[in-house]
Amino acid sequence: MDGFEHILVGLALLAALAIGMLAHDWRDDFRERMMGRSVHDSLHDWWMRHRH
Repeated sequence: MDGFEHILVGLALLAALAIGMLAHDWRDDFRERMMGRSVHDSLHDWWMRHRH
C-alpha cells in the first residue's frame, strides 16, 4: 500500500503544478487584455467595438 500512496501523492503534485501553470497563463492573458483597454472608454466607443 505504501507504493500506491506515493503514486497518489505524485499525481496530486502534478495536478497542482498543472493548475498553477494554467492559472498563471490565464492571469497573463487577462492582464494584457485589461492593459489594452482604457479605463476611460466612453459608452459610445464600447458600443462601436461590440455591436454586431
